Amino acid sequence: MEFYDVKRFGEWWIGDADFRRKFRADPWNTVHEYDVEVEPEAVSILCCESNGSSESLPENAHPAVKAYYSLLRATAKNIEGTRGRGKTSNPSFAKWRSRQMARLAGQDHSQDSSRNPHALFSVELTKGCSIRCDYCAFDAGPLRAVTRFTSENESLFRDILRAFVEFFGEGADIGYLYCATEPLDNPDYEKYLSAFREELGTTPHTTTAAWFRDISRTRRLLKQVEQHGGSRQRFSINSPEQLAFCMKTFSAKELRDVYLTIYHSGSLSQIASSGRGGRVPGSIDATIACVTGFLLNIPEKNIKLISPCVEPKRWPLGYRVFSESHFEQAADLLDFMQQCQKEIMERTISDNDVPRLRDDLRITRDEYGQFVLTSRYRRFTVPEGIATELVKAIDGNRTVNQIVTELRRRYPLSAIQYAIEKWWEGGFLEDLEKSPLNSDRRKL
Repeated sequence: MEFYDVKRFGEWWIGDADFRRKFRADPWNTVHEYDVEVEPEAVSILCCESNGSSESLPENAHPAVKAYYSLLRATAKNIEGTRGRGKTSNPSFAKWRSRQMARLAGQDHSQDSSRNPHALFSVELTKGCSIRCDYCAFDAGPLRAVTRFTSENESLFRDILRAFVEFFGEGADIGYLYCATEPLDNPDYEKYLSAFREELGTTPHTTTAAWFRDISRTRRLLKQVEQHGGSRQRFSINSPEQLAFCMKTFSAKELRDVYLTIYHSGSLSQIASSGRGGRVPGSIDATIACVTGFLLNIPEKNIKLISPCVEPKRWPLGYRVFSESHFEQAADLLDFMQQCQKEIMERTISDNDVPRLRDDLRITRDEYGQFVLTSRYRRFTVPEGIATELVKAIDGNRTVNQIVTELRRRYPLSAIQYAIEKWWEGGFLEDLEKSPLNSDRRKL
């Protein structure tokens, strides 16, 4: 029994209700029937409600089970590393991104937000999607356009990546070549992967729901990624039949570096309610958006500055759009990014701004009378003193100058300035709207 056999058992357990029922009744015959090379007693920890967190593994756990959870921990650390590298050498972008990450951490499930890499960009090579999953969190429309890897498009694509390098500096390789699209809808997707690696030195992550269309091509893609040292890939599984076909077609060893995202009735996976996911019974308020930076669509020649959020009424696709523009060439992209930096990322709180708490935060008191900020999934205790005074003063009506004037009766100016900046950087305050009052650009 190897770690990839344990992984396969876990995928059957999550993805197939019949497998779970049979395994509970007759473990040995079930793993034999499904051709899963595991020892039932050794892998039974994966059947626990906690799904066998690494902290709960007993000392005498089977080495293959320990190796499997080591893989899960390594994946989590890789995401943490991605978030860290995303600080980039552009300080204005890094500070803005950090604030957006803090905001999402206060909106989303704590576990979900910790898994979000907050990539710097995503380049879509097609318009729409041929798969159109029922649970699509981005509500992707039908496939309408494909940007082939012609000499002209290759030149544009490479210029786009170089523009990202110029803007981000360090960390410019943290991006994807899909979003609300199916990567394999583009016959030249692998050529774009190679160009990405040549320009940025890495092979980006791929998630595909069309893995089953051309198995030879899928195997070539996995081989290409492996040879180029790429990260883990993902297959989307949309039915029990697809899961069975995947298991029959690919060995456990072949899929050791492929993560199966299993979303269908009967699976144990939770679906985000953004996009079409809201129509699925049991979906949860969450987001699968994972770019805090720029979303670019080549066929449409469109670019947006975005960040994940859980605000279904205002942003039903699970991400905020801060700015949007059209481009014809890479120089236009750089102009747009620099404009976003100046007008959005370098935005500071000035005397005439009217700060307000995030819309999803509610002010309550605990059993001891202390102020508490609560969102749907998180709870923040407000320390006594200046922090509590700020909670009461930031009411969406008073300017920063008015708040400072009131609090200066009891606190030093430097302490007030520091507290407001911390609330801003911590993502507790809404992004400032453009206003004629904001002509005074002085910092506090």
